[in-house]
Amino acid sequence: MLDTLTVSDKITVVAALGDAHGGRGPAALRSLLAVLQRSVDLRCAALLALAKREGAAASDVLAAHLTQVPARVRDYAVIALAGVGDGRAWAQVRTILRRQTTGLLLPLSPGT
Repeated sequence: MLDTLTVSDKITVVAALGDAHGGRGPAALRSLLAVLQRSVDLRCAALLALAKREGAAASDVLAAHLTQVPARVRDYAVIALAGVGDGRAWAQVRTILRRQTTGLLLPLSPGT
């Protein structure tokens, strides 16, 4: 279905899946994210939509995208993990945040 839409329409549809109901949405989002050749904007929209739909249950997919290039995909994965509040990927997120804040003295541990 997505192949017949314009790029901006694809992003809109994927983002809307975050607010939709029904059993097929999360599986569709996971399938979309499994294809690394998808556009950056589409993958970022899918990360946020999946986080909204599944919460902490999406942490496996979100954490897998912490190592993705381009950095924007990784940044959206960090944002999505923060939104679901699952600490299982904390060590990976902390490493990313430390790299981004090199030179800043920030206490980066849970609860601080």
